[in-house]
Amino acid sequence: MRQRLSPASPAKSVGKHEHIMLALIDQRPYLADGSKQAIAAAISYAQTSNSKVTVTLLEVDPVAEEDKKKRLETVMWHFQQSGFSNFEVLEKEAGKASVTIGDVADEIAANIVIISVEPIHAKIVDANLLAEFVPCPMLLVP
Repeated sequence: MRQRLSPASPAKSVGKHEHIMLALIDQRPYLADGSKQAIAAAISYAQTSNSKVTVTLLEVDPVAEEDKKKRLETVMWHFQQSGFSNFEVLEKEAGKASVTIGDVADEIAANIVIISVEPIHAKIVDANLLAEFVPCPMLLVP
C-alpha cells in the first residue's frame, strides 16, 4: 500500500533546534527584504521548537554609529512585534564574513544558521567557505 505524504510547514520539517544563529550582513539601518525574511524564518523556527536565537550583526564595512544604532533598533522591533523574547544580539566585525559566521556558530554551539542569500549573491559571503567553516546545518533564505 502506498503511503501518501502531506506537505509540512518548513519549521516542522526541519526538526527541533535548541539554538538558532541568525547571521545578518546588512549595512542598511532599516534592513533589506532578505534580512527581514531571514528574521521572520528564525522567529518561526524558534517559536515552533522553543529555541533560543542569537542574532549576529556582522559588519563588513564601516557603518556610521547612528546607522548601527538604527539597525539594532530595527532588529529588536521585528522580534518585539512577533512577541518572541528568547533572543540575544551580538555585533561582530567581519574581515571574512564566512569564517566569522562559522566561528560564532561554533562559539555559541548553534544547531542551525539562518542567513539571507543576498550577501552571497553580492559576493560579501563566500558560500564555499560557509560550507567549510559552519559546523551545523544552514538555511539560506531567498
